[in-house]
Amino acid sequence: MMWCELNVAKSTSVFDDPTADIQNLTAAVNKDITALKAAVLDLQILFNSQSEGVNISQDAANHSTAIVDILKEALMNTTKEFNEVLATRTKSLRVHQDRRNFFSLSASGDGSNHSGRQDRPSESIPPAP
Repeated sequence: MMWCELNVAKSTSVFDDPTADIQNLTAAVNKDITALKAAVLDLQILFNSQSEGVNISQDAANHSTAIVDILKEALMNTTKEFNEVLATRTKSLRVHQDRRNFFSLSASGDGSNHSGRQDRPSESIPPAP
């Protein structure tokens, strides 16, 4: 379900801009990432305290360290991917804003002729008799 929600941020349609949905999802994902970082840190502290206080085998200590490292790496990769999605969304918004500016300037009727014709007398037309 999260990938569908992230695809909302990659949307490039000018007419369907779900900005409020994206902001809500971004806040929720940021909150979840912060909570997961804290949980992984707590898990690492728990493993470290258990390994110091109790004689556990080297295999168990290595396993605990490996699990925490895998979780950290997965969280780091997910955070990186999420930031890339946000960067894509920002670029998309810039492109849309540039298009709006371009078309609003060309359609504003600023008095200039945008048809490509020049409104000056032509020297090839003979004078009237």
